[in-house]
Parts: sequence; structure tokens; C-alpha cells
Amino acid sequence: MKNRLSEPIEIGQHLPLIQPSAIQPSANILESKKGKPLGDLCLEIAEFAKDRDYRTLDYLMRMAAAEAYEETCDTLLTSNKNELTGKSELTGMWDWDVTNNLAYVDPPGARLFDLDPKTSARGRPLEDYIKAIHPDDMKPFSEKVHRVAREGGCFEATYRVINNSRIIWVYARGSCFMGSGKVPVRFPGALFDVTASMTC
Repeated sequence: MKNRLSEPIEIGQHLPLIQPSAIQPSANILESKKGKPLGDLCLEIAEFAKDRDYRTLDYLMRMAAAEAYEETCDTLLTSNKNELTGKSELTGMWDWDVTNNLAYVDPPGARLFDLDPKTSARGRPLEDYIKAIHPDDMKPFSEKVHRVAREGGCFEATYRVINNSRIIWVYARGSCFMGSGKVPVRFPGALFDVTASMTC
């Protein structure tokens, strides 16, 4: 079977299902009292909820996991974050289930990409979101996603989104977590509107 990450990203090809317990997070991830990463706990609860069609709980737990995993990047990205987010606001959160190519995005994040918040909460293919990225920013964005999805670790990118003919500058940061065999499994993160910083 051809490794989809050995070639330029073709998001539509799905990867084998890997359970959240197989995720190998970095050592500095937030942990529960029993030592288990909080992000993993949230994902396990989300899977439990999904199996029982508790959609609201599933969505909330995936967003909580994204916030927990986001902490793993803070020490590495502090300087860039402070520079870019000084005149910005947290716009949205995402959790990309790489295995099934479903990106769960909260309502503010969905509106940023001019997508329906309800369908985004249930998960949409990543292609639906990246269609809104400015053509000139697509190549560097794709290269960064490809690299992080291949190697794991922290992700950050600044790009423009076209929303109803309006240009919005976005700073995205997150982390890609790998399963057994170094296969990407989860890719959660946060979206910041940095238009004010980029246009002042």
C-alpha cells in the first residue's frame, strides 16, 4: 500500500483506524493525576460518545483535546505567538482526525472559512476548509502540513483566507500526534485572526 505521506499531500486518502491509546504525545503534554495525557483522556471520552451517538459530548471532548494538546507547543512557539497575536483574537479551534480525514471545527472557526457551523461540528474533509486559503499561500501551507504530518510535532502557519471577497490573515498553531508506525492520527490546534497585526 502506498504511503500517502511519501508524496505531496492528498488529503482524501484515508489511513487505517488507530485508537487514541496508540497516540505517542510529547513528554511535556498536560497530564491527569494518574499520569495519562489529558488530550488522550478527552479523545477516549469522545470515542465513547461517538459510539453512542452523543454528538454534543463527542464534539466538546474533541475541542477539549485540542486545547490540551495545544499546550505542548507553547514553549516552542512563544516568541512567534507573542509577535503575531499581540493584536489578534482567538478565532477558533480545530481537531483533524487524520485517520478518517474529518476536521472538527468550532462555530467561529467554521465561519472564518465561510462554512456551515453545524456540518463543521460533525466533521468535514480538510479540503472543504483549505479551499478558502489564498492561492498564493496554498503551497507553503501545504508544505508545512505535509512536513508536520510526516514527522509529528508542532505546527504553525500564517496565511490569508478569502471570505466573501474579504481577506483575513490567520495564524494557525497546533500539533500532530503519531500512532504506531509513525502514522499521523490527530492534528488539533487553534486559529487566530491576526489581520490587525498584518495590516497595521
